[in-house]
Amino acid sequence: MFGILRGSLKSFALLAGAALFVVLLFHDAIAQAFRNDPVFQQRGRLVEQGHQLLRPPMMHFAPDDNLERFDIEQLRKTRAHLDISMYAFTDRELAQVLKELAAQGPVIRIYRDQEQFESEQAHSHRGHPSSTDLLRGVANVHIRVKGGLAKDLMHQKDYCIDCADHAGILREGSANWSIGAERFQDNALWFTSEPKELDAFERKFDEMWNRLSNRIVQ
Repeated sequence: MFGILRGSLKSFALLAGAALFVVLLFHDAIAQAFRNDPVFQQRGRLVEQGHQLLRPPMMHFAPDDNLERFDIEQLRKTRAHLDISMYAFTDRELAQVLKELAAQGPVIRIYRDQEQFESEQAHSHRGHPSSTDLLRGVANVHIRVKGGLAKDLMHQKDYCIDCADHAGILREGSANWSIGAERFQDNALWFTSEPKELDAFERKFDEMWNRLSNRIVQ
């Protein structure tokens, strides 16, 4: 009887060892597939550059939170390029952050709504320059304004940091770049690194940026 028991234990040990070997082989194959995946490789490069990958989305709400603080924190992570589509942009502190970023080398594209842009420019003066005025002539900063009918608003409040090859950080939400919207109004913003959302934003941004009716500010 003891001989039978020893034989059974030996067979069980052999089967367990074989099963473990198969699991390890499968795990190694999966790990290698991830290492060879271009999206995985791109994310690895972004992490090495100091980016935090945000999945699931990180959400914040004003006035409970100061959304301006979160925008500044994320914007300063930009390494190569930054695409911004912003309806209202009157927060000069954010304009100063963009100016500092551009001086470090990243290319910044800003797409604006026609009516809102013209209103901001009409209310600017020497002692109270608009956000656009603060960025005039700054290398690496490019600004275009939607043309066509003024009633057809460019109402987005988004930007994408280093979005390429399915990776980067996308900001979405209801908060314009104004002190009121970022600090005092009921607004939300969220940040995500979901590849499908990043790709969708970049496709739409490029489409808007390349419209023949756009006004090129700089």
